[in-house]
Amino acid sequence: MAVWGKLYKDEKLIPYLVSMSPFMGEETALADLILPDCPYLERWEPESMPNSLWPWLGIRQPVHKSLGESRENRIMMRDIIWKLDPDGKRGMKQFWNFKDGEDYMRHHFDNVPGLKEAGGLDFLKKHGVWPIYGKLNPKTGKVSDKTGREIKAEYNMYKKELSAADMAGAAVAKDGVISKNGKAIGVKRNGKNYVGFPTGNRIINVRVDKWAEYGFNPMPTFKRIPWHETMKEDELVMVTFKLNVMKQSRTAAVKWLAEIAHSNPMWIGTSTAAKIGIKTGDLVRVESRVGHLVTKAYVTEGIHPKTVAIPTGFGHWEYGRLATLKLKEKKGDANHGQDDPDLNNVWWDDKGVHPNNIIPVVADPIGGSQGWYDTVVKVTKAGPNDKYGDSQGDWDKHYAAYKETLRYAYTGDLHRKMHPEMASWAGPDSVKHKEGGGGH
Repeated sequence: MAVWGKLYKDEKLIPYLVSMSPFMGEETALADLILPDCPYLERWEPESMPNSLWPWLGIRQPVHKSLGESRENRIMMRDIIWKLDPDGKRGMKQFWNFKDGEDYMRHHFDNVPGLKEAGGLDFLKKHGVWPIYGKLNPKTGKVSDKTGREIKAEYNMYKKELSAADMAGAAVAKDGVISKNGKAIGVKRNGKNYVGFPTGNRIINVRVDKWAEYGFNPMPTFKRIPWHETMKEDELVMVTFKLNVMKQSRTAAVKWLAEIAHSNPMWIGTSTAAKIGIKTGDLVRVESRVGHLVTKAYVTEGIHPKTVAIPTGFGHWEYGRLATLKLKEKKGDANHGQDDPDLNNVWWDDKGVHPNNIIPVVADPIGGSQGWYDTVVKVTKAGPNDKYGDSQGDWDKHYAAYKETLRYAYTGDLHRKMHPEMASWAGPDSVKHKEGGGGH
C-alpha cells in the first residue's frame, strides 16, 4: 500500500485506472473502471503444466456459467480490439477472430500436429489430456498399457541420435554443432550425432560470452548482495514464502482453505528467538529501512538463525468479507456466493499481516524482478504503543531503495564497484584476453 496504493491514488500519474479482475482486490478497489473477469472454474484455458516425464497437452473447461456481468478476459480483450480495429486495417483484428472461449481453444488446439488427427479440441473435451499413454494402476501408481505392461518415460532425450534423414543436407561445425537450413538441430560427440539439448546451439552453455558485453562474468559467479555485507549483529534477512494450501492472494476468500491457514506469523529460529527473548505467539516489531510492522512470532527449528520468514497472501484490507474478516458488512451486488451460510461459522479473528509494506522496492540488476528475499530487518519485542497488525511503509524510502539498486545495473555507476575485476571487459573480443573475474 505504501507504494502501489499511493501510485494508483495519484491521478496526476495515473489519471484513469482500469482493472480486469475476478476479485475485488486492493488494486481493483482503487480502479475507476472494473472489467469483471471470471475465475478459473468459469473459463476455458490451455492447461499444459511441465509436471511429468511424459509430454502432454490439456485444457481447463468451465464447470459453471459466468456469474453476473463477468466474462473471460480474452473475450473482453477481443471486444476492445474489435472496437479499436473494426475493419482490420490496423492489423489487430485478425488475431482476435474467434466467437467465444471455446472457439478460441479450437483455434488453439485443432492445428497441433498429432492432436489434430486425434480429434483436436473435441478429443480434449472428452478425455481432458492428450496423448493418453495408458492406464494408471492405482495400486502401483504406474502407467500401464492394455496388456498391463508398464509404460516407462523416456530419459536422456538429449542422447537420442539423429536419423539419416535428419542428417541429409546438415553441416557439422568444428565445435560439433550440427546445423541444417540455418538452424542447429543437434551436436556431434564421440562420432555420434545426438539431438542434444533444447538450446540455440543444442548444448548447455555454462559460459555465455554475450554477458561480457554488459560487464558481467560469462561464467556463473556468486556475488553477495551489497547491503548484506554491512549487516549488523542484531540484523536478520527477511524472506517471504507461500503456504502450501494458499495460492498467492487468490485463495484468501476460499472458506475451506482459510480454515486451514488464515494468519501468517513470522517464522524465527529457536536460538535467535531466545536471544531476543520471544516465544511463539509473542508480538514482535519488524523494522526495515522503509518501514515496520507488528506481528506474532512462530518459533521453529526449521529456519536459518540469521533469517526470518513471513508467508504472503494474508493481511488483506480488500478482497471480500472473509479475507478482511468484515463479515457483518452487507453483501455487495458483485459478491456472488458470499451469502453462504458457512460464513457464519468463521471462528477465527486473525487475518494476518501483509509484509509488502516493509519490503523495499528493489530491482534485480540483471533480471529486473523484485527482490523478495533480500530485506534486512531488525526484530524486537513489540513496544507498549505497538499493536498487532500495525504496518507502515514510506514512499520516499521505497523509491530511494529502488534508485539505489538501479545503480548496480550495468548502466549504473556502482556496477563496476560491485564488479571491479570486470573493468577490463570492453566487449566480446576481450573474452579472449581475460578469464574469470566478477559476475552475477
